[in-house]
Amino acid sequence: MKNITITIILLTLCCQLYSQTTAIPDANFEQALIDEGIDTNGLNGNILNVDAENTTSLILTNRNISDVSGIEAFTNLTTLYLSQNNLTTLDVTNNLLLGNLVCWDNNLSSITFAANTQLYNLACEENNLTSLDVSSLTSLSNLYCGDNAITTLDVSANTALLKLDIYNLALTELDLSSNNNLQDLYCDNNQLTTLNLSDKPSFKRLSCKNNALTELNISNGNNTNVTLFRTDGNSELNCITVDDEAYSTSNWANIDDHTSFSVSCDGSLSTTEINNDTSISVYPNPVKDQLNLSFPSTVDSIVIFNSLGELVAKTSNENHIDLTDLKTGLYVVKIQVENKTITKKILHD
Repeated sequence: MKNITITIILLTLCCQLYSQTTAIPDANFEQALIDEGIDTNGLNGNILNVDAENTTSLILTNRNISDVSGIEAFTNLTTLYLSQNNLTTLDVTNNLLLGNLVCWDNNLSSITFAANTQLYNLACEENNLTSLDVSSLTSLSNLYCGDNAITTLDVSANTALLKLDIYNLALTELDLSSNNNLQDLYCDNNQLTTLNLSDKPSFKRLSCKNNALTELNISNGNNTNVTLFRTDGNSELNCITVDDEAYSTSNWANIDDHTSFSVSCDGSLSTTEINNDTSISVYPNPVKDQLNLSFPSTVDSIVIFNSLGELVAKTSNENHIDLTDLKTGLYVVKIQVENKTITKKILHD
């Protein structure tokens, strides 16, 4: 009799433990869980905790979900995709194992993280965020938070950061002094005035078009590793500090006509002095077959780019360049001489 009683008690406890549930108030959220074979007790406003705890990955994109209350029961979740839904808030403080969170294109005004989360990838672009606190995300290596209304962003705690995509925000400054492992920075369409990447030896890709830059330093000792470089749309950026002027002039085309490269940007050369150097002439303009150049001394390099920023011709100390094979259109000639770059626009017809 004693053994039967113990057995009944154990069975009762097991049933109670198994039947413990967590509320899922959003019917679309619960239906998505059912569709994925996760919620096994049907559309009844809750999920068995055992079902939630057995789940490590949730990919619920474009399911018309407005509320993910109940996500706290998914304590073993490592990957969570919630893109293209109708979320306004997101709290993942109970999801301590979460490493990959993708929630772009919602209506999010806030995201709350745990203090000791393991998150390494966060993609929250195209929301309504006015601020984003990532100070607890010390393992974060990839952050995508563009196209929000964020005015300040503190990434000083994110020392593992490799990729930062912050396009179309309202940032006027960005302190990257703690992010020495950074490799990629995409910050188009902000209001940044200065950027210093000289202490980031692994840096490879930069796109910062349409800002208010007056100073940019990318002389990190490894400029030959840079595979993407774009700074056009910065009307006050006259000089970019680099490792090698001739190399950057020959390989990095997506800059404004008034911008030049230098190993030391001291501000002594104004835009007018760079672009209207009367000692160097390029003629005829428009040009049909042969472009003639006149310069008083030895030049370091002469390069020609098409309107797409592609290098189409390169030489040095040549007074004539054959353009017969080039298509008609606008071209940019950049002449590197001593400590400055002279830029000339020509029309090929």
